Amino acid sequence: GPGSAEEATEIWDTLSIEKRTLREVLREIEDGPMSKDSFLDRLSMGIKLSLHEDTILTRAVKQKMAYNVTNVKDEPLSDSVLIQQLGTEAYAAVPLISRDKVIGVLWVDNLFNKKSINPEDMKFLTGFADQVATAVEAARLFEQVSLAEAELENIFSSISDMVFFTDKEYTIRKVNQAVVDKIGLPVQEIVGNKCFRIFHGMEQPWPMCPHHKTVKTMKPYVEELEDEHLDGVFLTSTSPIFDPEGVFLGTVHVVRNITELKELQDKLQSAERMAALGEVAAKVAHEIRNPLVSVGGFANRLESKLDGNQKEYARIISKEVGRLEEILKDILGFVKEVRISKRLVDINVVIKDILRLMGDEFAERGNALVEELQEPGLRVLVDPNRVKEAILNVVGNANQATERGTITVRTYSGDGSVVVQVSDTGCGIKPDDIGRIFDPFFTTRPSGTGLGLAISKRIVEEHGGTITSSSDYPAGGSTFKISIPLKEG
Repeated sequence: GPGSAEEATEIWDTLSIEKRTLREVLREIEDGPMSKDSFLDRLSMGIKLSLHEDTILTRAVKQKMAYNVTNVKDEPLSDSVLIQQLGTEAYAAVPLISRDKVIGVLWVDNLFNKKSINPEDMKFLTGFADQVATAVEAARLFEQVSLAEAELENIFSSISDMVFFTDKEYTIRKVNQAVVDKIGLPVQEIVGNKCFRIFHGMEQPWPMCPHHKTVKTMKPYVEELEDEHLDGVFLTSTSPIFDPEGVFLGTVHVVRNITELKELQDKLQSAERMAALGEVAAKVAHEIRNPLVSVGGFANRLESKLDGNQKEYARIISKEVGRLEEILKDILGFVKEVRISKRLVDINVVIKDILRLMGDEFAERGNALVEELQEPGLRVLVDPNRVKEAILNVVGNANQATERGTITVRTYSGDGSVVVQVSDTGCGIKPDDIGRIFDPFFTTRPSGTGLGLAISKRIVEEHGGTITSSSDYPAGGSTFKISIPLKEG
């Protein structure tokens, strides 16, 4: 509002000449030099009115009624604050009502033009107040919706699980930050793209994908999937979305990476199997070892005293007892707790000792040996005897799987680890078997115990390392990689 009669006259004259709309005037006041800096604005910002008092303004609020005070001197309920601080002589107060609740008061006076506020003016002010109240309430609701939307967006983005929306045409419409982090692409390259291309690296829908199933059946799915493209195991929840008319719009996905959880479960299952095997082995050792030794001893004595076929029978008994003792030894070696004594050793020296020890076995099967040992030697903190046993089992398996072929042993460093890689040109490992080769007692050889690789895996894990396998079946050839962390520093 103007601060003086002269300023008011100047404003009225300008408005009458420029013929501007109320919207344009308000915009100029809001954005122009008078914004938050007019005399009336500064003065009114310091006025505080208590609803506990009985005045025209408080009645307008409490009774939800408009009041027109034609002369403040004749009205005992006139607001003294307005009279004293603003010099008001006559004024009108109209409540701003939204949803049957007073959210403010529109107050006007006639200080400068001295024109009376008549009933027609009151009708205009009442109609204007209704529009103002609606606009203020709409602005408040819009602000609340904006804040709620921003809050939901923050919650959506901060969810650690991958959350995304896909329409019925397999097009990604929205993703959270977890999706961006996992995929490694900006949002602009993910949204608008096909989900099977982004998440599965395919050019057509993956039949195993829950979204594909939901599109076909209109039903929700919760599944555990292993996805090679994203390199992990994921728990996927997919639910259909419908519009108010029941038309299918797409699906919402919540995807949790449970790769580490599955690995922990596998380790737990392995530990449980080992514990159960330990109990069995202890009983076997107690119940079988002593009788087995006695049987072997008597067989040896009989072999020395018998002749002909009976001597041969005794020799067979003695030989089979020896084989059973070796199996028992392997079982006990797998389950028993072993104290590890680590020291810095050159892994190349360990490898050369193993290859020298197995020279005759390589020659027996006609296999050529290729050494690709990184020089200078790679020093690593390990128990040399335990690591030697682990590598010996892997190299021995490669030799057994290969005949008149090549066995290549490599050593190299990478990612803070020493890697021992053993490759062969043998028969390879079937896809159904490759996931089981480290399980105790799993073997494809008639004479094997199935404990060699299981023991190697346990030894490598005792040193904080990993052992992995790959095979080109049926073309042939397998590769084992033993990775052991280097000594800190």
